[in-house]
Amino acid sequence: MLGKVLFEIRRLAVLLISLAIQSLSIATPVPAAEPQLPTLSGHLSVLEDSSAALTLSDVLNADQQARFRQVQRRDINLGFTRSAIWVRLSLPSTANIAGILTITPNFLDSVDIYSALPGKGSTAGDYRLAQTGDHRPLLRNGISAFVDAVRLEFTAGQTTQVYIRILNLNSATQTHFDIGRV
Repeated sequence: MLGKVLFEIRRLAVLLISLAIQSLSIATPVPAAEPQLPTLSGHLSVLEDSSAALTLSDVLNADQQARFRQVQRRDINLGFTRSAIWVRLSLPSTANIAGILTITPNFLDSVDIYSALPGKGSTAGDYRLAQTGDHRPLLRNGISAFVDAVRLEFTAGQTTQVYIRILNLNSATQTHFDIGRV
């Protein structure tokens, strides 16, 4: 008889614990999914400018656009070169969100980062310019003195265009690109 009573008490305890767990899970709000930043993989292309004389307007020309070659990863390694390197990022977005584009390591001589607002970027006038690099003074309105970085805006259903001109005469040109949350 005592065994039967203990069995019923255990069964009742398990039932009460199960009900408590269920009521907690119902009362706890499920967090909304965070908007995702665009991915860089598959959206990065490189153009080598052996003259080191191309401007953004030149690069936006259809003939130069055809010369860009896609890079599957988020980094480039071109070794020692006297050519200017143009990097094109075409970043489609599924969310309205801002991000920080960083370029590391930061031992590049001259880095010109041209970024357009989402859905813009067909003419040079659509871009704002941030100039960084070891051979330039620190940006007064820059994000960081330790890394080349710019803020980018993204809009759902739109593509954000970024062009980066790297001229690196004193060391190997090796860079990694990343987008992080603001």
